[in-house]
Amino acid sequence: MTDYVPEPPSSEPVVLSREVLDVLAMVDLSPSAYRVLLELLAHHDPETGVARVSQNDLVSLLGSPKQTVNNAVQQLRAVGIIVRAEYRAYTLHPALTGGATPEPLMDVPMIASLNPEKFSEARRARYARQLANLTHRSA
Repeated sequence: MTDYVPEPPSSEPVVLSREVLDVLAMVDLSPSAYRVLLELLAHHDPETGVARVSQNDLVSLLGSPKQTVNNAVQQLRAVGIIVRAEYRAYTLHPALTGGATPEPLMDVPMIASLNPEKFSEARRARYARQLANLTHRSA
């Protein structure tokens, strides 16, 4: 294994709306999954929404065991933050990439929580409102 990690495709800042941040705050993820998400955001192409890094690259970047990174990627896929995972390429949800997608008409899942049934009633209502707002704005 090599320590080489590809550079981000752009030095432009990554901008997330407050609505997206609110939704991400409601999604139950492990700290490792949030760290992987931040690396994917840092390495995504602003034109396509695709982060061209491998799991080995993520292991090197984060200094985490491969199994930890693999579990984090699986969590991000389960909630719809990673829309597609291919060899050395992760397509992020368009809400996180300013609408950028590799294909104009791709099927995009809704971002969901792993355990919304464990939410309190107030948190469940807030989560539903935030998803509705995010869906309404992206339409």
